[in-house]
Amino acid sequence: MAVHITARSGDGQNVRIIKKMYEAGFSLTFKSDFILTPYIGGQTPILEAARGGNLEVLEYIIKHHPDGVNSLKEKDNRGQTPTHLAALSKHVEVLKYITENDSELLKEKNNIGKTPNDEVDDSISFKP
Repeated sequence: MAVHITARSGDGQNVRIIKKMYEAGFSLTFKSDFILTPYIGGQTPILEAARGGNLEVLEYIIKHHPDGVNSLKEKDNRGQTPTHLAALSKHVEVLKYITENDSELLKEKNNIGKTPNDEVDDSISFKP
């Protein structure tokens, strides 16, 4: 769970901390049902990094994740992908990074049928 919280936080030291945790054997793929948002569940470090807008941590985790870029397809218990969470949190740089790796993720629907583009409001008007 410490990896999840560190991945979500926006501190500039987090890549270094995540690297040390990974080297010490902490999982980059562990799904937790109680992080900072206990009502959602199914959170992974990648989902938390996207939600927190922590691009450097997201890039590091993807580089070291066994599924690599395919890990961007992970979903929480509500069907939210990293793309959904970045859109909801208005993290444009994270959205750009994700769509540069797989623009099809903008079409992915969550459990209530919304795509990441449905989650983006007019204040950021994201277009890949």
